[in-house]
Amino acid sequence: MQSFFIENKNIDFTAQHYLINGIVSKGKLFEGSIAEFYDMSSFTPNLLLQGRVSYQTNRLVVEGIKYDKTPTGTNRIYGLFYVYNMDDYSMNYKPKKAGALRIKCAQALYLESNFNQSPVIVKYSNPNSFIYIYGKAIGKERSFLSAEIPNYDLNNDETFDIVKIILLIGDNATLRDGEGMEFKGRIKPIQQSSESIMFQLMEGELNYGNGDRFEGNLSTKTVGHFFVDGTTFFRDGTIIKGNWLENYKLSDSQWAKVYQCRNPSRAKELITEYEKQKKQERYQLLVDSVKALGETPYQKALISWRDRYYKQLETECGVSGKTILGGFMIEGLGDQITNQTTLGYSMAAITFEAYSKKPMAFKSITEKMALEIKQIEKLALPIEKELEKIQAEIMKSRNSTNPN
Repeated sequence: MQSFFIENKNIDFTAQHYLINGIVSKGKLFEGSIAEFYDMSSFTPNLLLQGRVSYQTNRLVVEGIKYDKTPTGTNRIYGLFYVYNMDDYSMNYKPKKAGALRIKCAQALYLESNFNQSPVIVKYSNPNSFIYIYGKAIGKERSFLSAEIPNYDLNNDETFDIVKIILLIGDNATLRDGEGMEFKGRIKPIQQSSESIMFQLMEGELNYGNGDRFEGNLSTKTVGHFFVDGTTFFRDGTIIKGNWLENYKLSDSQWAKVYQCRNPSRAKELITEYEKQKKQERYQLLVDSVKALGETPYQKALISWRDRYYKQLETECGVSGKTILGGFMIEGLGDQITNQTTLGYSMAAITFEAYSKKPMAFKSITEKMALEIKQIEKLALPIEKELEKIQAEIMKSRNSTNPN
């Protein structure tokens, strides 16, 4: 029975400045074992290739990782490599007869690199490849970008330029900011320096992570950081095309806080708060101004109208004196300004009782009330009309919030 000796050894090609470390049998690397190839031209050994050994038609093939040192780090190619040191593509393990070490990539599966302190991975596939970038290169530590790119051929010396590959990014890209926001669509990479690339979002869909999304062009019009050249879909079901902020009137400081909001819904909520605050301030100013006028002709006419019809509702519809007294008491709880809004609120119980007891008589009386009120409305000053309008809006808002 023939026996052979297997050992792990270094084969030092001193004259050619490289070294092979691996399991050797019958004078060559043992098939199925792991071998390492080092560049020995400098003081520190530099790992060139590492992987599993096999042979194809007597050619040495290594399935593993090829390393390439660059000024910004180490590039890696994962795949299948032909390794040889003779012109006939064979591998001679005798240093005195061997030539320079040559490594040819037969099939690249993955490329790995770093750009701006961020890992970058390229996965080879057909018909296109895919690139994945993580971290600071696209904004934040937790950021992530993936995109479909054209297949990339290695340089003649079996190296690659990661910047050139990144600049291939275009359609079918996905970018996440690590905090829930995600964009899908076309991205345009713009090289600003050897260590900086800006990723311009073009056409696509932006999901804010809270249920809001924007569909359209993200490279053109913005208001603050919100995109408006397209359609905004709010999480409550509202859909607005174009600039959904254009009809709001806020102070510069308020706009600054709105633009700090991460999504359109929160921005709209903040705007609503500011508008309520503004309306409340305007309301209080109107109340004070109308009070300063004293009892106006409009108010006097309304009081006379109220007293006459209170009496008629009591007499013809059987409304109790207690209910009418309650109406007077409700009037006193408000801002003590008489107008249609305050009277309508105070008369609610009275009209309900009148309708319940004598619906036909009630209908006849209210028709007269409505005709007369149209004439009285002509006496109202502009400031009284504005106050009455705001009071009605406030009342409507309260009723919608508290339907019971």
